[in-house]
Amino acid sequence: MEQTKFKSVEDALLIDLVRNALEAIAKEMSIIMLRSAYSPIFSEGKDFSSALFTPEGYTLAQAHDCPIHLASMGFHVKQCLREMGGTGVIDDGDLMISNDPYSGGSHLPDITVFKPIFCEGLLVAFAANRAHHSDVGGWSPGSFTADAEEIFQEGLRIPPVRLIRRGQLQEDLLAFVLRNVRDPESMRGDLFAQIAAVNHAEKQIKSQIVSRLGLNALKLCEAPILDASEAMMRREIAEIPDGIYEAHDFVEDDGLGNGPFEIKVKVAVRGDSLEVDFAGTSSQARGPINAPLAVASGATFIAILTMTDSKIPVNEGCYRPVTIKIEEGTFLNPREPAPCVSGNTYTALRVIDTVRSALGKAIPHRATAGNGDHLQFLAGGFDPQKNNAPYSFYEMPTGGWGAGSHGPGVGSAFGLVANCRNVPIEIFESKYPFRINRMQLQGDSCGTGSNRGGAGMFKEYELLRGTARVTLASDRQKLGPAGHGGGGHGNPGLQVLVQDGACHTLPGKISDIVMKAGDVIQLTAPGGGGWSE
Repeated sequence: MEQTKFKSVEDALLIDLVRNALEAIAKEMSIIMLRSAYSPIFSEGKDFSSALFTPEGYTLAQAHDCPIHLASMGFHVKQCLREMGGTGVIDDGDLMISNDPYSGGSHLPDITVFKPIFCEGLLVAFAANRAHHSDVGGWSPGSFTADAEEIFQEGLRIPPVRLIRRGQLQEDLLAFVLRNVRDPESMRGDLFAQIAAVNHAEKQIKSQIVSRLGLNALKLCEAPILDASEAMMRREIAEIPDGIYEAHDFVEDDGLGNGPFEIKVKVAVRGDSLEVDFAGTSSQARGPINAPLAVASGATFIAILTMTDSKIPVNEGCYRPVTIKIEEGTFLNPREPAPCVSGNTYTALRVIDTVRSALGKAIPHRATAGNGDHLQFLAGGFDPQKNNAPYSFYEMPTGGWGAGSHGPGVGSAFGLVANCRNVPIEIFESKYPFRINRMQLQGDSCGTGSNRGGAGMFKEYELLRGTARVTLASDRQKLGPAGHGGGGHGNPGLQVLVQDGACHTLPGKISDIVMKAGDVIQLTAPGGGGWSE
């Protein structure tokens, strides 16, 4: 095989060719996961993400998946490599998995699979994906314990380990993982969907890039691809007026009666760079609202990406102009073993809103009012109609987005951490012993203004048979998303249990609700804030 068919990295055609090929491969990875996954959260909900990385662990290309996965996955790949002893101890045919938030992961249900790609003995890239599994053990079905006090209560904690070593599946390790989850059949199928996706990426990089363009083409183009995104991001930042812009917001409580927990941010714009400082943010929580450093940093990057040109190819280069300061021991950079399962959801959403609010003072034409969160409804049990087969699911009724100067907010859309889809009712009801009686937009949830906020979703679930243990993990239940200018707040969320004819309003964060056949859960997601000049 030729070493390269091009003489210089200055060949812009080559760089564009490689970048587009990498992005196409990342998208193909996600298509494979969607088509081969076992559980609805994968095959319908699309709660997963795919990306390619340099041998050093820098994000090189990514699919259009969940932003919080993609913006933080590079932290995980790099930290896993450090903990494993570097790339020198990794062999061709290895495949690693991890879900540890304190190794750069997000929360325990998100398992990251990553594989080194070797060509003629040279490590040229990593293919990786991260996906939310329906259960990874722990106290509560769905592994979302709303009142956890340490990470060990949240589920099985997997350090960086080789699930496949030199092409051989480590059956004993897989058996150990599956023995510790409530629905091993689903996890096995979903894990193999992740494995199939990274295997496809390996095949495509070898056949579509290395075989056609030469062994060195990928390596020669890595730096220019990242440099181009950095230059585009710096040009965007340079258009923002210099200054220090501040904002604050809060998470209402930690599920254990403590709170509120304040997020304070100062965004300093200096020429073509940004410094984002979270000094003054509340100390880490006893409950599971803590966001690991990778998650809080990723949420910050997401906020910046949403306030800049969407045409910039997203990779590690976009993040180079940004410095993030978060003090250790705060709930945006907790010390282990602090619980953190909800840090990846509404805490990350709150970080995004806070940073966007600060930047919106500098570039108001790109600002919006506050966004409504999606709610989190998890349940598990044994289905008597299916020989008491175990089940566990994760549903996310979606909130309304905040309005902006451009127009009203979008109704019932996933928050900016996610790019998921609602599981179709027919699929959900065929898989689980629940019926969805109603699903509609809650029109009166919108914040008022010259442009009104988006409507939140109302969804009603009825348990048809057996019993189920339920967790609700949500925020924006006391005060809805803020309006902009004279715009009104969106309505807060509402969670109601209907049991034996009586209605019980539930707190935002609660585990161990026991439902029996005929019981109903009614969930109303927050509406988006309204906009007025």
